[in-house]
Amino acid sequence: MCIITSSVERPTVLCSNEAKIEAVLSTSDSDDVNSASNTEECDSVYSASDHVNDVNDKFEKRKGRRRRRRRGSGKPTTSTVGNCLSACSDLDENDENTSGSSDLLPQHKIEVSKKEVKHSRKPRKRNRNKEIKNDRNRLLFHDDLPKDVKGQYVAMDCEMVGIGPNGSDSALARVSIVDWYGEVIFDSFVRVKENVTDYRTCVSGITPDKIESDDVLSFDNCNEEVSRVLKDKILIGHGLKNDLKVLRIQHPWYKIRDSARYEPLMKADIQCDGVLIPRKLKDLARENAKLNIQKDGKHHCSIEDARASMMIYRVRRVKWEKTVEWKMKKTESMTYVTSDSSVC
Repeated sequence: MCIITSSVERPTVLCSNEAKIEAVLSTSDSDDVNSASNTEECDSVYSASDHVNDVNDKFEKRKGRRRRRRRGSGKPTTSTVGNCLSACSDLDENDENTSGSSDLLPQHKIEVSKKEVKHSRKPRKRNRNKEIKNDRNRLLFHDDLPKDVKGQYVAMDCEMVGIGPNGSDSALARVSIVDWYGEVIFDSFVRVKENVTDYRTCVSGITPDKIESDDVLSFDNCNEEVSRVLKDKILIGHGLKNDLKVLRIQHPWYKIRDSARYEPLMKADIQCDGVLIPRKLKDLARENAKLNIQKDGKHHCSIEDARASMMIYRVRRVKWEKTVEWKMKKTESMTYVTSDSSVC
């Protein structure tokens, strides 16, 4: 005699499919007539269990399709059904007659894969500071400006020596100019006409043999060469007011990009509220372009400083140009108003 037992407690309220299975199981337990009848009953029970397995497979496929539609795409997650009765009951949950008995059905044990858990987590917050640094690094080497526009930008830096009492006044000793890519356009030491009282070697790196030899350019020749290079160019640098002063060259204000005078790159004065003062080129290069210049114990290099100024400008170029454009429009409007008032 073949006996099939079920270790799962059956619910008190049964749906239509459960009633059929209960009837088949009860007949298999009560009939003990002969071996032939027992064999037929066992076959009937097996056929019922096969039917339940088919229903279970359909249930699994249907659940998988629904889950994939909700998630969009991906592999279906693994799930195990507690027993065949719960599977049958879930198929009839949408029926109107059995809608009230859904709370009595056994619960399913759902095993969610690690992949589904990973995708169900909340997205992490974006690190805006890290994105800004990555954008700055990208801008240093990749830009969409045409070559003719890049040719309009040059960066300049000068080294000076002290003249006059105690070297309080400054005189030009070296000029370096680089292009958009940091390539040197012009670099030369300059012969000083006045008597040098302080060479400032620890800062400028200037020594007497560098500015007193016969191969060094005179100030007048240097002035002509630098004026020719800067003509119709956008000049970039740090502390350009002092450099242009010792060069005795005038340059249009709207073509100057001085990192010592650009407000977003300045700092507040501790002694005077509301006053901005320039920051060191060393600090600006480290924060904006990740360049380590003007190391302690070493003198400054005008080529290195000019390249650092160019890199700082390239990082800040977009907003910087918008600021200059706004100032130009404001100046034009003020000029227009002044001209109208004079006519009246």
